Amino acid sequence: MYRDRYQNRRQPSDKTVTRLAMNLRIFGVFYPSKGTGNQSHPVHDANRDEVLRLAQENVHTSSRAIGAELNIIHSTVLKILKNMQFHPFKLHLHQALQEADYPLRLNLDHWAEEQGEDSLQICVVLR
Repeated sequence: MYRDRYQNRRQPSDKTVTRLAMNLRIFGVFYPSKGTGNQSHPVHDANRDEVLRLAQENVHTSSRAIGAELNIIHSTVLKILKNMQFHPFKLHLHQALQEADYPLRLNLDHWAEEQGEDSLQICVVLR
């Protein structure tokens, strides 16, 4: 329709038309006003409840996984979690003691005791 009516003008891309339609649906205007903060993705109560439910069910999940499951942008998920005072992080274990480590630690303890008074501080830490 636009192409037929304005043939001599530069034609907008499909992406531009899609973005304008989305802005009109979400904000009621083609271009949201600037300076209103991060209002690009409004948070709906249903989304908030679902995000919190998923975050509490699986504490090891990511904001991207929650967003994909609920079909919302992960930055919106992060905003919801931040507003509800959740602090997402991932716990990474780089070292762990195994059952096989006990004899080695015991040997180190005995060695430290044999070294004398100076090594007693080490013994206390190891026990």
